[in-house]
Amino acid sequence: MATSVAIIDDDSAIRGALETLIGASGGLSNGGAFESVEQAMPALRRAPPDVLLLDIELPGTPGDRAVSALREACPEMRVLMLTVFADRERLFVSLCNGAHGYLLKSTPPGQLLEAILAARDGGSPFSPGIASHIVDLFRKTGGPAADVALAPQEKRLLELFVEGYSYKTAAAKMN
Repeated sequence: MATSVAIIDDDSAIRGALETLIGASGGLSNGGAFESVEQAMPALRRAPPDVLLLDIELPGTPGDRAVSALREACPEMRVLMLTVFADRERLFVSLCNGAHGYLLKSTPPGQLLEAILAARDGGSPFSPGIASHIVDLFRKTGGPAADVALAPQEKRLLELFVEGYSYKTAAAKMN
């Protein structure tokens, strides 16, 4: 069964390009494309997609603020932020509100498709620059995970993500 992917982005050219990419990819199906959260909500409630690509800068409710309502309406749906904003505030608002991953719109199409599948399978994909923000935060705050000892392979995997490797290429590099 195909993975259903919905899109909320107010830019019609980007929405159209994403619909084309999803439609041309085996194993993915279009779960709807919408200009705003308000427009999308009734359709998503009727037929929740497996994965939602959500922009931040939207008319009406901004995407980073809408994540919790979207997740409440569709608890099984995986939400990936897909945006031009790489700033920490929007990243952390999105994650704290329940986003499963955060990708920049500059993500190459192949990596975007990998990220969709990773999210569907329970992963949390991040663009490399975004992953480095998260690593920096943990280094600075010594957050709750500071007491957890990572195995050398786990540390190497995190380093590869920060360097820009995708799940697939990092796995290949680590054998």
